[in-house]
Amino acid sequence: MKQDTLEGKAKTKNGVKRLCFSIICILLEVIFIITIVTRLNEYAEIINLFTRILSGSWFWDCTHQIRHPL
Repeated sequence: MKQDTLEGKAKTKNGVKRLCFSIICILLEVIFIITIVTRLNEYAEIINLFTRILSGSWFWDCTHQIRHPL
C-alpha cells in the first residue's frame, strides 16, 4: 500500500541512491587500501629504520629514568 503513494516511491528512490553511494564508497575504500598496501612496500625499509630509532630512544629514556629517578 505504501509503495503506491508518492512518499513510498520517494523512499524507494532515496534508498536506491543511498545503496549506490554506499557501493561506490566501499569500492573507493578498497582501491585506497590496496594502493596504500602496495605503496607501503616501497617505504618499508624507511619505516623500519624510523621505528627502530624511535623505539631505541624510547627504551633509552625509560631505562635512564629507572636508573636515575627524578
